[in-house]
Amino acid sequence: MKPILLSFYFPRSIEVEGAGALFDSLARVLAAHDFEVTVHAPLDGGRDVPYQIVNYHHQGRLSHNDYLGNLQDLGKSFPSLLVALASPASFAWTRGALREHPNAIYYFGSPLQDLGDIFHPPFSVQYFKHWIAKNRLLARFGKPQVEICLVGTRFQKAQLVKLGVPEDSVHVLPLAISRERIQHLDREEMRREFLLPEGPLVGYLGHFSPIKGVPVLIRAFERALEQRNDLHLAIAWSGKGEESEKVRKMLEKDSIRERVHLTGVVDPYRFLAAMDLVCLPFVHSSFPHMPLVLLESFAVGTPVITSDVGGLSESVRKGETGWLVPPNDAVRLAHAILDGLQNREHLANLGKETQRFIRNEECIEANLNRLLDLL
Repeated sequence: MKPILLSFYFPRSIEVEGAGALFDSLARVLAAHDFEVTVHAPLDGGRDVPYQIVNYHHQGRLSHNDYLGNLQDLGKSFPSLLVALASPASFAWTRGALREHPNAIYYFGSPLQDLGDIFHPPFSVQYFKHWIAKNRLLARFGKPQVEICLVGTRFQKAQLVKLGVPEDSVHVLPLAISRERIQHLDREEMRREFLLPEGPLVGYLGHFSPIKGVPVLIRAFERALEQRNDLHLAIAWSGKGEESEKVRKMLEKDSIRERVHLTGVVDPYRFLAAMDLVCLPFVHSSFPHMPLVLLESFAVGTPVITSDVGGLSESVRKGETGWLVPPNDAVRLAHAILDGLQNREHLANLGKETQRFIRNEECIEANLNRLLDLL
């Protein structure tokens, strides 16, 4: 068996983050193909998994410098090393720690940000932090001049090539979800499980940072209700916490209160399978290359309405897997919701296409041979 280390820096536990699911899927697939996998990430090591976990949060929060020192020492024991980075901006520090490693591959998870991205309303401290970590200027100083870079979308590849990275060193390899995640769950049964009503149902799953655009979704849903009063909206959150105070106040409005259903923390696949449509109204592209919740929706056959930002248009194709709308546009989002819910038979056909897309294009297995050639 060939030893390989998968490593990722994150300042808190990623048990409930998309990165945790990404690493779990990738590690399981590699373990099934004769790799001896070690995952270096803030994951609980007590689970029954076919790989080893080096959990660097077991003694508390680590700084980025602590992580790099830890990675440098650990990496010496592995002939192959895949390091996932939040963005190319963090590459300079990681490359410094691994400069002498002959087989380090870098996987860039997020698109770069332009100056204008921090001014998208509503401005927040989180926006600014994302821009600092992922801005194009900082990435230019630390551009990844290495033999192998992995990205999830053609959009990201074009960004790196613009920075001067050789085009033949950047490989577009979607590695976020496994075919094992494709599930055929009964929609009506899932609704009963979550005590959700019959009738047209739109869903949101995630947390409530401003980047996610939940207030935009609520305003759009209120507008859509004016045209069609049988709609329902179901909201579930990740383990990071409940809805913000701003969102809570919006949901208490008399015009929508009886039509919104809060389910708390859920099994993502079962919740998403209960929806007719899933809405992900990101206000800009400061998120991983392909949000896991989008792929989870596809895996259970639920079409998605999302914002036309970053590389999302490469997966969300109008009339095939879902709909794209401009970011921060509640009016256009409301129209898309109404259009999408017009024909349930059409939605079912779209659901079959989303699962085909995962199986044939976006899953780890579909890209595995190309990844194995690089390792």
